[in-house]
Amino acid sequence: MIEMAEEAKPTLEQATGTESKTTEAAKRPPPQFIPKLKGKPVIVRMQDGRPIKGVLKAYNNYELLVEQKKGSIILFKGAIASVEG
Repeated sequence: MIEMAEEAKPTLEQATGTESKTTEAAKRPPPQFIPKLKGKPVIVRMQDGRPIKGVLKAYNNYELLVEQKKGSIILFKGAIASVEG
C-alpha cells in the first residue's frame, strides 16, 4: 500500500473544485447594518408580530438594547423578525 504525506493528500475542496469559492466567502464579512442604526430610532418587529419602537442604544452577538420612553428593553435577536431604521 502506498501512503501519501498529509500535505500531498487532496482536500475535499481541492477534489471538488470548490476551494476558491469557500475561501472567498470566508474572507468577506457579512453586511453589517446594525452598527449604522446605533443611536437612531428603530422599529423592531418581533416573531409574533409585535412592533417595538425605540432608540437602539447597544447590541452584541445575541441581543439588542432598545430604549423606550418607559425604560430600556433587551431583545434577543433570535426572537426578531425584522428591524426598520
